[in-house]
Amino acid sequence: MSEADWSPTPPKRSPSHLLPPDQLLNHLNSQSPSPSPSSSPGPQWQHEKLKCIRYCVGNQDEYRALPRFQFWNNFKSWFEETFGRPLKQPDRMISQLIRKHRDKKNAIREECGTARSVTDPDQALDEWIQILDDLEAAMRPAKEDAAAAEENHRQRSRRMQDDMMERRRKRNRERRGDSLASETHTVESGTQSSDIMQGLQAALNLILGEPEFGYCPLVRNENSNIGGGGCRCNLNFNIQIHHDDDKIIALRGKAYATAAPNHGI
Repeated sequence: MSEADWSPTPPKRSPSHLLPPDQLLNHLNSQSPSPSPSSSPGPQWQHEKLKCIRYCVGNQDEYRALPRFQFWNNFKSWFEETFGRPLKQPDRMISQLIRKHRDKKNAIREECGTARSVTDPDQALDEWIQILDDLEAAMRPAKEDAAAAEENHRQRSRRMQDDMMERRRKRNRERRGDSLASETHTVESGTQSSDIMQGLQAALNLILGEPEFGYCPLVRNENSNIGGGGCRCNLNFNIQIHHDDDKIIALRGKAYATAAPNHGI
């Protein structure tokens, strides 16, 4: 396929608006003459290529300001109005032109040590490439700042999450410590109450005279036939102990005695 496919009157067997840009640009830089002496598709394509690049350069402000799809939609409308045929993927076509132009300049630079553009389309491509490079260089700091801000936000979120988890673990440890302290306090209080009860029981037994039933000399059975008859006193205690923080603040109790004749003495 030759550059004649880009002419306003393409061959019927392969109309240009039905071919993808990569096939249309297959021989972009070919300088071979057209097989038909009556037509000059090479210069025609060079003219179209130049106008396409000039459109991009002339509308660089739109390229910077508009969304990319909007810019290329405007390009397609302009191309169809200018050349009388549609172009499906102008962004791909321009990208291929840029790539081929870069490859061409690199090859010339390797051979001659310099890469000077001679033709108008090449010079126009140089201008458009410079615009793209400047735009990329201007956007690079903003991209780096955005990436740094995103990383700072990610680290800040990670620290907040770690602090939250640490506070939660601390609260759980405090709850477990309070529960253990409460259980220990209850056991100690019960032990202290039991010790107090045992001490009171021992003291009362000593006062009453017997270890278990307590001999009470103040109680006499006057009707007993046994001289000097005393009695056995079965004592029942109802004692309430109130404490706060291991300190006894009240001690209340009642003793009930049931007297029975002491026939055993």
